[in-house]
Amino acid sequence: MSISHTLSITPNISEELANGINWAWQNGAHIINNSWGDQGGQFFNQLHSALLEDAINNALNNGWNGLGTILVFASGNQSPAIDYPANSNPNIITVGAIASSGNRSSFSGFGNELDVVAPGSSILSTIPNQGTASWNGTSMAAPHVAGIAALILSVNPDLTVQEVNTIIESTAQKVGGYSYSNNSNRPNGIWNNEMGYGLVDAYAAVQMAQQFTNAELEDIAIVCYNDSKTIQLSNNQNNPVTWQTSSNVTISSSNNNSITVRASYSNSTGNGWVRAVLSNGATLQEDFEVGVPNISNHDITNASRWGTYILNNRVWNRMDISLNSQLAYNLAWDVTATNSLISHSGTQPKFNINPNQNYGYIQIGIKAENQCGCSQWKWKIFSVDGATGGGIGGIIHPE
Repeated sequence: MSISHTLSITPNISEELANGINWAWQNGAHIINNSWGDQGGQFFNQLHSALLEDAINNALNNGWNGLGTILVFASGNQSPAIDYPANSNPNIITVGAIASSGNRSSFSGFGNELDVVAPGSSILSTIPNQGTASWNGTSMAAPHVAGIAALILSVNPDLTVQEVNTIIESTAQKVGGYSYSNNSNRPNGIWNNEMGYGLVDAYAAVQMAQQFTNAELEDIAIVCYNDSKTIQLSNNQNNPVTWQTSSNVTISSSNNNSITVRASYSNSTGNGWVRAVLSNGATLQEDFEVGVPNISNHDITNASRWGTYILNNRVWNRMDISLNSQLAYNLAWDVTATNSLISHSGTQPKFNINPNQNYGYIQIGIKAENQCGCSQWKWKIFSVDGATGGGIGGIIHPE
């Protein structure tokens, strides 16, 4: 739709521009191209208003049935300044200009608010009175990006403003020999203050848009053998789905909206996953735990002496047996020994060793339980070395 303004500075220009933006999004505009601004700040006072910024926010947040209307703005031709209102809202796509050499056009505004660049020097275009001419300006660059946004929405019309922006920015080419780098305020790739994310790439953007999806797989924590688990796939928009699973998971049933799975065997354990491959090329994966706890005797650490004490006129060493990692299970311990054992309790047993005994062993057993059941016992044997230094000392260590 053509919504025109002479862009002549009048007392009401800010209100008139705001009215144009409001009329556009309220009448179904999915994208608004804006090749205008305050010309490097010289008309800031005339353009700046809460009314104009409210119109921009309303379009971005409420346009196109709540998905948002995409707003493309030229960065301006008063380098290095970026025009207002292109610099006023992070959800605007602010577009600079480059020449055919791949370098920034000398007039193109740049800085922190610049998102991408597009061809803007010596661009053949239509002009009033049914003519054509080659023109320079960020006003020539911005429509390239508005056109790419339209291509994106032609293959995936349910994308939000933020998603379209992400696609355009993520697929931009790093041209011109500039130094692009990570920026904490720029999450969609490496960025440069003169080139933004780089030169827009229509082909790559459409490819990403075809694979971009709002679909989500339900989060689950664990899949058991005797208790099937259904995982929901939401917001799929009727894309046919191919389901895949890890080898320790079996599919009981599936359709385009969900999959029901269980552990493959009664003793299945470890980590598993379910993957949804959509017909538009998108792939979603949910990771979870499978079956009974996956523990090993390697989870039982070497014992270490942490103190001595005297009992019945004899010196004893106190030893801790613990786990390599904090297992989030209910734990059971079992112990056999050929030397003096005082106690063990809780999730970390404590042993009291008579250091005057110079032989023997301790066999430590551990098993764990979760909602799928109990693991098998896992055992580790520690041999006992005799006392050192007159009876004070002694260690135990794994055989």
